[in-house]
Amino acid sequence: MASDLEFVEYVCEQIGDAGKISYKKMFGDYTIYCEKKVIGLICDNRFFVKKTQGGENFYSGCAEDFPYSGAKLHFVPDRIDERDFMAGFIRATYDSLPEPKPKAEKKQKIEKTTLRTERLVLRSWKISDAKDLFESASDEDVGPIAGWPPHKSIEQSRDVIKNVFCGKECYAVCDKNSGAAIGCIELKLNGHTDLTSRDDECEMGFWISKNYWGRGLIPEAARELLRRAFEDLGMRTVWCGYYDGNEKSKRTQEKIGFIFHHTCDAVDVPLLGETRIGHTNYMTREMWHDLQK
Repeated sequence: MASDLEFVEYVCEQIGDAGKISYKKMFGDYTIYCEKKVIGLICDNRFFVKKTQGGENFYSGCAEDFPYSGAKLHFVPDRIDERDFMAGFIRATYDSLPEPKPKAEKKQKIEKTTLRTERLVLRSWKISDAKDLFESASDEDVGPIAGWPPHKSIEQSRDVIKNVFCGKECYAVCDKNSGAAIGCIELKLNGHTDLTSRDDECEMGFWISKNYWGRGLIPEAARELLRRAFEDLGMRTVWCGYYDGNEKSKRTQEKIGFIFHHTCDAVDVPLLGETRIGHTNYMTREMWHDLQK
């Protein structure tokens, strides 16, 4: 299950005397900060605190567990109701954690570009693509499995192009021969994704018209966008997720080279008013380089 905001705010209040406490939602769970350091996580309504020597010295015998599959072992304090004790524990943890690395100077702005592969052109969306978008996005087999409802009109598709497909790294997937927009692929940058809070990480999302399923076009587009992510944008990790039951997306991500990271049992799907199980995969720059060999 996902974590309740009420529990998150209670934990943050109980540890508030340790310093400036804040939180950020990350795909159904929460990252907890003290000042600018990540001190722990809240997953499934359990508070996980990073293991440090200072924290162990302060809270000897604290229970330990993994917040999710593949994560490092964390402390799981059972004295959250003791405000003064928890503030001391978190402060001891904070003092033992290394200082955050200073942000690198901003690189020269990289302009969005048109990308090309053997069979595709990836370019910015145009209002004139509304008819193509409606033909693909009105299919009930395309949107709902990815978390959004079928389009009901060309006007709605036009509005989506203006207000949704406007991200800095959002591309229309176009057939190179016909020029038609047949799908969408995007790198969702920090501030536009729940999967990361880092500027050097992003989330990839994609879909393609049902008429083009089974041709390997999304893996072709994704490989070029991964090249852009790691070579042009300097990303260190690209995340990618899918909802339980979306076997096509699961197989596509595996084919591209993404590796499983974790599962969240309760992910809000606001456009459909649902809650689903979500699976998250990832690829690092090093993993991508290995795939090029």
